[in-house]
Amino acid sequence: MNLLNALASKLWQCLPRRIRRLGVLLTESRFTATAGAVITDDAGRVLLLQHRFRPGSGWGIPGGFLQPGEQPEAAIRRELREETGLEVRQLELVFVRALEPYQQIEIIFRCVPNGDLHPQSHEINRAEWFPLDALPANLSDDQRHLIETALLKPATCNLQPATNNLTMFIHSVYFWLKSDLTEAQREEFWAGAHSLTTISSVRHGFVGTPAATDRPIIDRSYSCALIIICDDEAGHEAYQVDPIHDRFREECGEFWSKVLIYDAVTGG
Repeated sequence: MNLLNALASKLWQCLPRRIRRLGVLLTESRFTATAGAVITDDAGRVLLLQHRFRPGSGWGIPGGFLQPGEQPEAAIRRELREETGLEVRQLELVFVRALEPYQQIEIIFRCVPNGDLHPQSHEINRAEWFPLDALPANLSDDQRHLIETALLKPATCNLQPATNNLTMFIHSVYFWLKSDLTEAQREEFWAGAHSLTTISSVRHGFVGTPAATDRPIIDRSYSCALIIICDDEAGHEAYQVDPIHDRFREECGEFWSKVLIYDAVTGG
């Protein structure tokens, strides 16, 4: 038997790669893959869609099937645009589960909205934000459990861009604010800086002040650090011409006396 197994292994390895791949596809179990998102707004409400073709009440979290060659993160972003017109940010992978009766793998994210809700698919009957203690009475137990799990479970990871190129564009900006700003002007500046992190092409955005580290080599003289991370240079260019960015420069440009910008790409 061992001799036969060794012979079969040798014969298998000698087959063309396409034939071996076809053999695997014909003999292994096959699954479909879907991506879903638990989206919560500033008030802590969760977004639910009433889908015309979903079994039962039709209520559930947004999501859909992955297209051939599509990455899960790209799939959920596409589904949200197509069904609700909504962009999202702070997208995190929280868990993956197998739905055995349907031969389906379900990939669940959580995120927050970046913009307004504009339902636009004929497949969606209603799209509404619900407080967690006032979900639709006919929402399935599975969907309730999924939402609860996604909101309580620590994130598995913050996903990298859905491309084969793992380089990212990092835009670092340091502001020195004028010393004579009023409290209202300072609040306006900080609100404007935070608004830049909501631009749709921003993968991650951070706003902060100098850390307490104190070594001779460290420059702690700046007032505000803004770190913007985009998938690539094209994302950065889109960030630069976004109306939110234009409004920040127009409304807050007089509040700083000095600004330094450092642009970098990862993977060097």
